Amino acid sequence: MTSFITATDARLRSENTTLIREEIAIIELAILSAISDNEFTVNIKHNTTIEINGTTITGSPMTLDDSTGGDYYSVWQGLTTNAVLKAQMDEVISYFEGLKYSITRITNTGTTNTIFYWNVTW
Repeated sequence: MTSFITATDARLRSENTTLIREEIAIIELAILSAISDNEFTVNIKHNTTIEINGTTITGSPMTLDDSTGGDYYSVWQGLTTNAVLKAQMDEVISYFEGLKYSITRITNTGTTNTIFYWNVTW
């Protein structure tokens, strides 16, 4: 008899784990760069650049200065409800807090859209 997927599996598939991993990878690379510069904090903004194998990535999926970044900001601020976007941000936070980093979202002023950026300290 074939079994149906569990609720846990359904939730993980709905959260878009690829996007979450991309966000985490970008933050991890920013942390490594800051460590090599003898820093104890890093901000990951819409215009932060990270290089991966010769490819430059600007921003991160959740902090982009566009409607997508605006959607994440709206959910964070409680202006709109989107369980998937909230779960994605919560997963990123949980991952870094599990590694004993302090990670917060801060409103990014001076951008076209109302968006946030990540502040990570250690």
